[in-house]
Amino acid sequence: MDLPSGEEIPRIAIRSAKPLAGLVSNTQFKMLLDIKSVEAFLRLQGLILPLGGGRGEVVARTRTANGKTADIVLGRKFRLDVELVEKVKDIQGVENVELAPVKPHLMSVR
Repeated sequence: MDLPSGEEIPRIAIRSAKPLAGLVSNTQFKMLLDIKSVEAFLRLQGLILPLGGGRGEVVARTRTANGKTADIVLGRKFRLDVELVEKVKDIQGVENVELAPVKPHLMSVR
């Protein structure tokens, strides 16, 4: 940013720009949700299967026969976005839908 003498409005030089769509496509997302019924699972399956080819992971949390909680990874190559989250929230038997960017796994190099 440069403020020439006598001017009140600073001048800014933009050296490069990236479209927001490109930034989103490079971000890996994870959708976490609770599934309460087989019917809800089948409806979810119908929504996400056509969305392959992305980098998003879908994890369903459900109760097992003995009452414990199990996390099931449904896949890691889905195109996830906010519109999909809203559709998933509308499925009866699906609760606690969250979409968040996946934090990169950093490794120590020696």
